Amino acid sequence: MTNRITGQSPSDTLIVFDKDGVLLDLNATWLPAIVALGRYLEQRCHGATSRDEFLAAAGVMMTPGSDDGMILENSLFAAGTFAEMRDVWQAMEPRLQPVFADHETYRADVTQLMADAVRGKTVPMGAVKDGIFRLKAAGYRLGVATNDNTPSAMINLTDLGIDQAFDVVICADSGFGRKPESGGLLEACRATRIAPDAAIMVGDTATDYGAAQAAGYRGFVTVSHAAPTKPAFIPHSDAVVSCVGRLADWLEV
Repeated sequence: MTNRITGQSPSDTLIVFDKDGVLLDLNATWLPAIVALGRYLEQRCHGATSRDEFLAAAGVMMTPGSDDGMILENSLFAAGTFAEMRDVWQAMEPRLQPVFADHETYRADVTQLMADAVRGKTVPMGAVKDGIFRLKAAGYRLGVATNDNTPSAMINLTDLGIDQAFDVVICADSGFGRKPESGGLLEACRATRIAPDAAIMVGDTATDYGAAQAAGYRGFVTVSHAAPTKPAFIPHSDAVVSCVGRLADWLEV
């Protein structure tokens, strides 16, 4: 049996997944966490910039006067890193310079906020567990490449019950750069001994697509709520599916 993108057998094919918006529902999982972080920043600058202003700068649009909101597709929060968000927030609110300058304390505070808000509350993006284990049973080599840091990434994967399914997990703090750089995706190939031209990236942002192109991956599959319509910010996709379970169907697993 060969798959529809690389023409290779499953055992000779690597599939690397982004995490947020692909394995888990971005808004349902992360909105409470980013709201907590925005509240923390507002408190640390003594209200000079509001929670909602910080969140809007990261691409999170809140309903005024509530904790309800929406993380925008392909936004800084959806596609970027906490370090990139920190730089944006520091530029818009100079009073936070001392907070961000104390790197260790800020990192510890954010890590704890994220863990408290997310642990045990990760929401899957559709039939994720079934899809991942179908792909695993078929013999595919599986990886994760995320711009999240390791502690929160492993909380999510463990919550979903899929942490043991992956041959390799590459995070923003793993030492291989951050998407759209190619380092993490190339490391996934090295770790699994699969060449990039036999690898497929599954993502939901232009950052994921850029990383796949930079790494020379053979295929790109988009996960989107709008499937089968391709989001305009993804230049090309071999398939657009609503969840990883649909990917398993499309690959004829």
